[in-house]
Amino acid sequence: MPRSHRALPVAMAVTAEEVVKAYEKAKEASDDAEGNTASEDRCVDCLASLARMSIPLKLFTTGALGDVPKAIKKLAKKGPTDKVRTAAQKCVDGWMALMTGGAAKPADAPAADAKNDDEANDAGANANANANANANANAKDANAKEDGPDDGTESLKQLLSPELGDPLRDRTRELLAEALVLCVGSDGTYASRADCAATATAIERAMANKWTDVGKEYKAKFRQLSFNLRDPKNPDLRAQVADGLIDPVSLLDLAPEQLASAERRTENEAIREHATNEAVRGQKKEASTDAFKCGKCKQRKCTYYQLQTRSADEPMTTFVTCVNCDNRWKFC
Repeated sequence: MPRSHRALPVAMAVTAEEVVKAYEKAKEASDDAEGNTASEDRCVDCLASLARMSIPLKLFTTGALGDVPKAIKKLAKKGPTDKVRTAAQKCVDGWMALMTGGAAKPADAPAADAKNDDEANDAGANANANANANANANAKDANAKEDGPDDGTESLKQLLSPELGDPLRDRTRELLAEALVLCVGSDGTYASRADCAATATAIERAMANKWTDVGKEYKAKFRQLSFNLRDPKNPDLRAQVADGLIDPVSLLDLAPEQLASAERRTENEAIREHATNEAVRGQKKEASTDAFKCGKCKQRKCTYYQLQTRSADEPMTTFVTCVNCDNRWKFC
């Protein structure tokens, strides 16, 4: 007799506090999940709940979620058990779909329902999954041998396939992926090469949607992004984009100052401060005095400054302004 499945609740928009609280429960359970089935199931349930949440895009772009996205990516790669890593990866995939504007994959049913499944079916499914994984791994190894030494370029092209049919857009997508891949393996970055390829594809699609003619503005934005993402002194921007902390649409709206590295922002601030000081120094220096009497209103509230308007052996010319009536005169 077929077993009826419980309908999942409709996803509702949540707040940052709810997301953080759910993650903290998952983290607490994951710390004790290795060798503890109850904690493992509780962690999987919490991650499945996170995957079903309808999280507003602004929570990702404003940083309201803190390090939660990066922490879940870390669980997907280094979680204590296979079930925890699988549940975390499904959560990552769902959130990436939200940020890139794609359709999120439906989350699995809670672990409590999974317990009731037939053990033989589970074993068969796991065996099939392992067989498929081994077949894919062997196919990738065979392709790598046929293609020769892996210098990173060919594998990125495979991850970016299929091509869009537009050489400019294909090249833009490839160069963005090459820039993002520079952060793979660095400390604090959890994005893989596949993640970088998917992010580059999403960025290029957002650019094409915003500048449909793929003209001057499209090319200018690409040059700006490529320069900043490749900058060796700007690892933070590269890691944040690759890890999905900055979504593609928001990335296009960032000002040049926000895209720049911390060192570049410091240099720009020093340049502005120097320019301000130079502008102030170049202004006319005035002083208040009562030494002069205005011939118009007879008041002694004046300001003055002096300039060398004639040859160096001649006295300076004094320019006087009455503060009361704005009368102006000069004398040598």
